[in-house]
Amino acid sequence: MPTPTEQQVFEISRETVISSISNFIRNRIDVVPNFQILDLIIPVERKIRSIVGGMETSLGTTLWEPLAKNLATLNDFEVVNENLPKPANMPANL
Repeated sequence: MPTPTEQQVFEISRETVISSISNFIRNRIDVVPNFQILDLIIPVERKIRSIVGGMETSLGTTLWEPLAKNLATLNDFEVVNENLPKPANMPANL
């Protein structure tokens, strides 16, 4: 397979980002937030920060990992979709 074009990389990246953020929002629609003391002081800012913090936390597995896999597939790399096993005897320097 020839090297992916800049447009192909852009499209894969764009689709992955849109999918990741859409799924995050879809999964958050029915979540009832817990009361936080900051709701009394700065309710709007606290809610925004909560959403942003949640996205920051989940982006590793919902955005960066799928993006890396999609780009790797586009570049003809073999993608392993299951977790790799932990070595039985972990070297001490790791």
